[in-house]
Amino acid sequence: MNFKLILFLGFIVSFGGNVQAQKADSVKISKASRPEPDKKDSLLYTQIKKRLSKNKFTQKIYDAFFRDVYNSNSKAQVSQIEENPFLMYEGKVIKTISFKRLNVFGSSVYDTTRNSANAVEKLLNKTHITTKERVIRNSFLLFNEGDLVNANVMKDNERLLRRQKFFHDARIYIEIDPLKPYMVDVKIVTQDTWSLMPDVSFSSKKNYGFALDHINFNGNAHNFKVGFNRNSNARVQKNEVFAQYTIPYIKRSLVTAVADLQYFENKKIYSLKAFRPFLTPAIKYAGAAELSHNRYVFADKPRGIDSIFYFPVTYNLSDFWIGRAFPIFFGNNNLKERSRIVIAARARKFTFNTRPKVTNTTNQSYQNRSTYLGSVGFSNRSYQRDVLIYGFGRTEDVPIGYLASIIGGYENAELGNRNYIGVSLAKGAYLKNDLGYLYTFVNAGTFIKNKKAEQAVVALEASYYSPLITWGTSRIRQFVIFNNTTGIKRFNTLDERLNLSNLAIRGARSDSLQGIKKITLSLETVLFSRLNIAGFRIAPYAFVDLAKVNFGEKTFSKSPLYSGLGIGFRFRNENLTFNTFQMRIAYYPNIPNVDTFRLAFGGEQSFRLRDFDISAPEEIKFK
Repeated sequence: MNFKLILFLGFIVSFGGNVQAQKADSVKISKASRPEPDKKDSLLYTQIKKRLSKNKFTQKIYDAFFRDVYNSNSKAQVSQIEENPFLMYEGKVIKTISFKRLNVFGSSVYDTTRNSANAVEKLLNKTHITTKERVIRNSFLLFNEGDLVNANVMKDNERLLRRQKFFHDARIYIEIDPLKPYMVDVKIVTQDTWSLMPDVSFSSKKNYGFALDHINFNGNAHNFKVGFNRNSNARVQKNEVFAQYTIPYIKRSLVTAVADLQYFENKKIYSLKAFRPFLTPAIKYAGAAELSHNRYVFADKPRGIDSIFYFPVTYNLSDFWIGRAFPIFFGNNNLKERSRIVIAARARKFTFNTRPKVTNTTNQSYQNRSTYLGSVGFSNRSYQRDVLIYGFGRTEDVPIGYLASIIGGYENAELGNRNYIGVSLAKGAYLKNDLGYLYTFVNAGTFIKNKKAEQAVVALEASYYSPLITWGTSRIRQFVIFNNTTGIKRFNTLDERLNLSNLAIRGARSDSLQGIKKITLSLETVLFSRLNIAGFRIAPYAFVDLAKVNFGEKTFSKSPLYSGLGIGFRFRNENLTFNTFQMRIAYYPNIPNVDTFRLAFGGEQSFRLRDFDISAPEEIKFK
């Protein structure tokens, strides 16, 4: 029994009720005005309210089941391509910087005067510690009072605020000083998410667990997670503990530090990590440093052998990389502003203390090795606001741009030294004539040993989503994902295989879905309804997953086409921290050792669109 499930059902049963219709349409934000109210929603619910407000009893029914939605933020969401809203203030002097920190529930960055009408939400607002003003000013702003307004920096800073998981949304507003038109006042408006989430599991008095995840500890933006599990059936270790502490953006360095402890029966990790990615094109230096001690109990099943082998592995990892971004000196001003040439270098070392026997044909993944990689890349990136993609109403920043990078390096390993070469190409953009968004990338890489390719991979992926389609009062998006991955001369270990289980064909788990070559196609239609129950947006969806996979002994035309199809419902409250809940029923007509029909209910990770920033040089992943 999972506490998150209990909490979700509790919201529905106890406070259920608050049904809100929100129109999912979105229009371009005006630079000079606030969003207009949704007239259809207002008319509909005004009529209902008028009818039910004739006496106290029916008035209470209305208050329990409906929310006024005249100031629904959905009309302000952006689905059309927008210009940078800060361009009109370019070059003006920032006179003052002020902050408005909104409550978790009831408020909106589009209408800061809006208040919660729900007693439960008011109580939760009072018990939540809002992100402190000094924390936002000292760690999350890229500009100061007295600086000149840089439109691109402002837009990047707004996106930087929104990408923090403790912020539901964020906006930067600028107003010209009427007495000094060359000066402006900047207001930072942020809305937190509910930051504290307990998680309790219980199956018997001897088997239970609990965890506490606080993503904004004491309003300082620190993430603290701790938990304990008791498993009386465990053979070796019955008590398990874990803890993690994250400090995002130490002062204005944009450096994040993470300390991690995991003490499980089959996994023990002690690690320290600090990293600074290329969050915006303006960042010149990025890098990371990681030190960790890892102990695992691995399960492996070599091809051709029915038995599963369990063996302990203990190793130390040290990993360092640094990158430098250089501006370009060609093209128009926008190209120069948003494009960078990035040079990076990386050193990584695996030292194994406990492992199975390593030979040229078995357990090659567990050899001691040091890898040195370098990369040169070109990146162009900008972002456009959109809504109802992977979120349920929050503002999403869609990456637009392209990248190209070449990776090369050298590996000093027990089984022999070898070189590495790889290339990555990616592009993402809204299609012309409002036909949707398309992201494509091609990756190819290989180690070269004795002039022969080894552990090579070639991967092509394309992701597409349609524009919002009107269907009555709801909105629909179509999603399509295609992947074609081929491995060449991969090692004969379990982690060197493509496994489609629960990935390409969601919800299916079978040893038959393995190989070194795959082709997958996923189709999903999502209906973003206006229904909002107890703050949870509801999105029904239908899906079809198709995949072929094999080890290369026969052509794909002779491989079976595995499939899964079904329908489901997703539930999410963007003001809460836990993942999207979903309920799904799926049909698997031809997957071995998998039930033909399967019902599933559980959490689902929130996704983000791929970006075009160049990070640490690494081997092309085989997945």
